[in-house]
Amino acid sequence: MVVTAINGETVRFDATTYMQDQLIELICKVLANQMIQEVWQREHQES
Repeated sequence: MVVTAINGETVRFDATTYMQDQLIELICKVLANQMIQEVWQREHQES
């Protein structure tokens, strides 16, 4: 399986090189970083 996007962001890597738990952790880290960025941007736009 080749992952081509996570939450609308383009990525490309071969998911077969990851164990299932590693793949899930990687996707969660990407999503967490996106959420942190969005919150930070919103907080600084309101200031």
